[in-house]
Amino acid sequence: MTERRQLPPQIKRVELAQRDGGRPVIRYQLTVDVGDVDGKRKQLRKRYPTEKQARTALDEIRGEVSRGTYVHPTKITLAEACEGWLAAKHGLKPSTLHGHRVNLTAAIAEVGHIEVQKLTKRHLDDLVTKLRAGGLSSPTGKTRKPWSPRSINYMLGLLTAVLKDQMRQGNAVRNVAELVDRIPADAKPAFRQVIWPHRRHEFWPHLA
Repeated sequence: MTERRQLPPQIKRVELAQRDGGRPVIRYQLTVDVGDVDGKRKQLRKRYPTEKQARTALDEIRGEVSRGTYVHPTKITLAEACEGWLAAKHGLKPSTLHGHRVNLTAAIAEVGHIEVQKLTKRHLDDLVTKLRAGGLSSPTGKTRKPWSPRSINYMLGLLTAVLKDQMRQGNAVRNVAELVDRIPADAKPAFRQVIWPHRRHEFWPHLA
């Protein structure tokens, strides 16, 4: 008979009563210190169906905390993160702040509902594709024209700053906006200087 291992102090076996009066459900509750988050001492508390899952989670969280890569669970959305970032820009001119807000409007409309911790590079790549193609609706109900590379890169730069701020606050472990390729600027027609020759065969040698 295998001897049952003693649970670590961070894991507690709990019985949850069933609403229908059936047999209690066993869960393993993990409570672990994750350090300071937003200047306050935080603990993570979560229940797992099995002891093995709880032990695995404990090891992973301990490793992330020791490496400084732990991110406390939060449901803050990209829209909320953008609004918070804009509200903190006290030193910007009103015109600059307005430009930032306008340029973030499409991102907020299309992917603003996604939680920052669930936002992926693919979400932003798809957004760039849609903006380049045009056809999205604007807040006024009009159909957006295709965005220029400059406007798209401007938006990506703002999103990079927003997510960088979320990383500083401990709400994100990586900045997915940094991973999105910037769009090369539209090529402008090269200016070609024509020097008129004195004789026809200097300009059209095949006719000489």
